[in-house]
Amino acid sequence: MFGPSRIVGRLSGAILGAIVLSLILAACGSGDGGTDSGAGGAGPLVEKVLDMSQAFTFDDLLAAGFKKGKTYNVEGLEKAIAAYYGFYGLDPYDRQEYEVRFYGSHADAVEFGIPMADEVTGVDKQILMELVTWKEAEKEERGCIGLTTGSHHIHSCDTPKYADYVVRGNMILMCQGRAVDISQQHCKDVLDAMGLQ
Repeated sequence: MFGPSRIVGRLSGAILGAIVLSLILAACGSGDGGTDSGAGGAGPLVEKVLDMSQAFTFDDLLAAGFKKGKTYNVEGLEKAIAAYYGFYGLDPYDRQEYEVRFYGSHADAVEFGIPMADEVTGVDKQILMELVTWKEAEKEERGCIGLTTGSHHIHSCDTPKYADYVVRGNMILMCQGRAVDISQQHCKDVLDAMGLQ
């Protein structure tokens, strides 16, 4: 039989162990895969919106190594002057997908472009045709994820391909990624290649 002092000693050890474990878990974060780079005070990898004196064109992206996949008709994309779908990556076998929209000014990109970009970017949302204002790029804006229900494996293809975007001057760049921090890293890769922050 254990004496009172031995029982107290064991309880103290268990409590101390629980406290240490709690501290370790808090230091390591929530373990959610980083779906929101703002969680835990880390902040975004890149500034989301910056006004710049330079007006960008698609040639600026091409000069940085961006590859064009498609030119979109911007009818219905209010105040946009051009929009493209393309790829970028230092490794030609591991390129990411992007959508870039150009406006006449930074003010137009912010006032008219951001609400339209918000419709088709993010996590934990659906891209439904009846809810999207500009439908021209809808096919490329969707990503497919595998779902397992019981013994069946199905695909859901109404999730956004782009978790986040950046605005630089008159340009909105939407970047592939299932989590915000991954998308931001892909945006940062292109901005770095263009000599921007």
